[in-house]
Amino acid sequence: MTDVYVNGLPKTGTHFAEKVMYLLHLEPYTLHFPYQDIELDRKMIFMKRDPRQVLASLCKHRDGELNPKTIIHRMHNHNAFMLFGMPENIGISDFWNLLEGWIDDDQCLTVDFDVLNSGDTSSIQKYLGVEDINIEGKIHGDS
Repeated sequence: MTDVYVNGLPKTGTHFAEKVMYLLHLEPYTLHFPYQDIELDRKMIFMKRDPRQVLASLCKHRDGELNPKTIIHRMHNHNAFMLFGMPENIGISDFWNLLEGWIDDDQCLTVDFDVLNSGDTSSIQKYLGVEDINIEGKIHGDS
């Protein structure tokens, strides 16, 4: 059974957060689910990340390298279809608008990629009620 949803735009750290959920002995379900004013059947972590980092991560993921040519190519082809494989008629800002409602939803915890990447899982652990599990040093495979 899934214990927690992990949501966000592609390349915002959803799979990284998924790894943290496994370390916390939780079963995550990762998705890129548009906002809906609904009652969730489990808790949700919503990942956010600096758009410049998203673009850099995308270039490295899709093009295998990060250089001015790949960045310009991805920026020039700046619709959600080109970047994330979403429906061709939706732009990035429209795609973001579909997700951003989760940021202010009381059912959801918004987590900044940089905070999680620093190893700080305290807000996640408190939100999910697993403060007693020690994963310090395990997020980046240190232990």
